[in-house]
Amino acid sequence: MDTNGLTVKSGHIIRLHFEQNDNHLESLYLSCNALGDAGSCEIASGLKHDKRLKRLGLASNCIGVEGARALVDALVDHASLQQLNLGYMKATILLGGLDNVIGDEGATEISRLIRLNKQ
Repeated sequence: MDTNGLTVKSGHIIRLHFEQNDNHLESLYLSCNALGDAGSCEIASGLKHDKRLKRLGLASNCIGVEGARALVDALVDHASLQQLNLGYMKATILLGGLDNVIGDEGATEISRLIRLNKQ
């Protein structure tokens, strides 16, 4: 679902899907959208109920420190997740999107995920 104009509302819908505890997805690619911190926090809340997802792509979604922290909190005990992409998509500028800006504080959060996730 990369580059589909997804917003906070979409993040909420995805959260509800995960909260049903009936997820069969192993990969979810949502890069180059407009989820922002609020949308990524919604998804993070849902991920606390999911244990199947292996790959999550959230590149170029205008995610900052708040969103990165919420994702780390949700994923630190997520045994199946193998890939998390919070990077940059080349098409971001052409599509009028914004990249993720997690900065040093967000990088500290990501390092916490790496350090604490023993899976």
